[in-house]
Amino acid sequence: MLALLSMGSMLAQDFSGPDARVVTARKGVLKVQLSSTTSYRDLQFDLTLPQGITLVTESVSPETPDKTNVKEGATGHVIAYNPVGTEGNAVRFAVYDQANGNAFTDGVLIEIPVQASDAFTANDVAKVTNVVTSDNYAKSYAKNAFDINILVNLLGDVNEDGSVNVTDIMAVASRIKGVATTPFNEGAADWTDDTEINVTDIMGIAGYIKTNTGNAKAYNIEVAFEDTLDPQ
Repeated sequence: MLALLSMGSMLAQDFSGPDARVVTARKGVLKVQLSSTTSYRDLQFDLTLPQGITLVTESVSPETPDKTNVKEGATGHVIAYNPVGTEGNAVRFAVYDQANGNAFTDGVLIEIPVQASDAFTANDVAKVTNVVTSDNYAKSYAKNAFDINILVNLLGDVNEDGSVNVTDIMAVASRIKGVATTPFNEGAADWTDDTEINVTDIMGIAGYIKTNTGNAKAYNIEVAFEDTLDPQ
């Protein structure tokens, strides 16, 4: 799994993590992106989360690392992750080639589900350190560390534009119909916190708009939008 990788020469930065928006007391997603098309075969990195943000780990253990909660885009690869040491919130991720010979020819995107606590009400950063890749010749390369800004997002602000309005309800309605919109904040959309995105979430957001803006016309538009949805 990369446990024996040595730190090689430093190459140009090709790892990054876009800002992540999380909703207090909801699940969110952090992303780590390898954009280079260099034929890397394996990679590992350590992720240290700030206080109030925890990794979603329903079935992770050192013996049977979970390979479903974290998504990646590399054929033939699997992902394992385990705590690093006993202090802090550091977790080591390893994305390794199970079939021996596959490479990240198109880069790789890793989506990491996290949970924001009730206490997380201020912006903070997650730190990605000890980033190492290896190639098909078993040569390893150290990469630059970087931070992922974690920003607090409003419940209901599905499109992450800083406010809760008509466009957020339209985004939820599109998702229910099977049409993807970007950005789409899952935690902000799940108004009822039942892990499903459905008509009741639209009603909740619509009610918030009515109560907090006094714009009855906008509210009526949102409620009427429910008529175009298939509850099934």
